Amino acid sequence: MSWFPCSKSGGGIKKGGILSSQAAAPGQSGYINFARIKILDNYANHTCYFTIQNRGVYFPILLSIGFQNINHTDPGLISFLYWGATDYGIYAVRNTISTWDLYVNKIEPHDTVEILSLVYDTSHFEITFPCGFAAEKGGDWMSPQPGGGGLQGQTMFMTAVMVAVLLFPIINLKNFMTI
Repeated sequence: MSWFPCSKSGGGIKKGGILSSQAAAPGQSGYINFARIKILDNYANHTCYFTIQNRGVYFPILLSIGFQNINHTDPGLISFLYWGATDYGIYAVRNTISTWDLYVNKIEPHDTVEILSLVYDTSHFEITFPCGFAAEKGGDWMSPQPGGGGLQGQTMFMTAVMVAVLLFPIINLKNFMTI
């Protein structure tokens, strides 16, 4: 098993630690397709973690998405959770067999979404940043559930934000990426 805190095909660290900054369909309201998860192997029951932010929301959100433990490459979701701001309008939808797309509602017509950190198992997933656009939400789109409160949930969220914003760019620049 191999863990890598960035996309295999998404490039290196850019813009002061931002992995991806996407502004699909400037001037239009709708949804930005900010990530595509391709399942590569059986038993892909590992969780993928994203830390994202967009304009008009002043604190990042930690998003986790987990898949069923089954013996094929097209599992359903077992968990889809968030910690942080509640007004993001994030959705997951199965695009094709073995492929899931993540969307975020544009807060304003000239909105951007930025992926600050990403941790996933590269032996089971390939994650890309398609920068797609949908004018309307589909009927089969799923919303994440709150990731739990209390001290444990808050501690997990704050740790993820610290890693994403403070430590992750430094670690990546030093050990993982070439600029």
